[in-house]
Amino acid sequence: MQRAIRSSRQLWILVLVVTIIGFGAQCKSTAAGEKPKEDTMNLVQVAKEVRGEIVQIVVPLQNGSNSVGSGFWVDQRGYVATCWHVVRDNPTATLTVQSAVEPLFDLEKNNMVFSNWEAFSAKVVAKDEINDLALLKIAGNPFIRPKSAVLVKIGDKALTAQYKQSTLKTALPEPGQKILLAGYPLGRPYLVVQEGSVASVAHSLPEFGPTLKILISTVANPGNSGGPVLDSDSKVIGILEGGLPSRPGRDPAQAQSGIAVVVPAHFLLQLMNAVHDK
Repeated sequence: MQRAIRSSRQLWILVLVVTIIGFGAQCKSTAAGEKPKEDTMNLVQVAKEVRGEIVQIVVPLQNGSNSVGSGFWVDQRGYVATCWHVVRDNPTATLTVQSAVEPLFDLEKNNMVFSNWEAFSAKVVAKDEINDLALLKIAGNPFIRPKSAVLVKIGDKALTAQYKQSTLKTALPEPGQKILLAGYPLGRPYLVVQEGSVASVAHSLPEFGPTLKILISTVANPGNSGGPVLDSDSKVIGILEGGLPSRPGRDPAQAQSGIAVVVPAHFLLQLMNAVHDK
């Protein structure tokens, strides 16, 4: 009798061991078959895809100087989005929207072409002061210009300005998501792209009022304001507004805390729809 009980116990132990091993092997096989979720971003590819979307905005001031910011094409009829604070010092003036001509850096032949622009006059046609957004309309339409148009020709190199309408993504991003900030910081005549990540989604920040903002971990400089923040699919998730001040009372437009503040693209779409519905 005891021998039978021991044999039964041994059998159950054997079954249990085989079951555990089989379950472990199944889990390992499933994990091996699944593709790991990667949060990667091909900066080179995204930077190429957004070439032509970004513009520089020049605002003439009453004292005879100019202020500059960034913006991007949101409609092929000649509409450009930017931040309201970029243009609010002289919102009724005729502004300049500049698209950069492709640069040429040929070190072997010592051919250098840079700091060239194709410029258009523009007017503010809509604003959203609460969310710090403005919509501009340019005179003319570069999107219907022949693609063969050449602005600068150096040897066998034909240089022109690229034009492309941005695609908005109105869903809020997830914290930790990789992003790309693009614009013309510090008024420089060359497009700067920089990588960052979504830090948080926040509401009612003291420096920005009772509205929703996306916080991203990257340093924004003066001149970046109004530029797009893009996801890994080259879609605009928001508009760069300023930096989160590291000290109370500091101007958000001048802040360099390492945390930048972004207006969600949802509010830009609302402003665009309000203009087009008129």
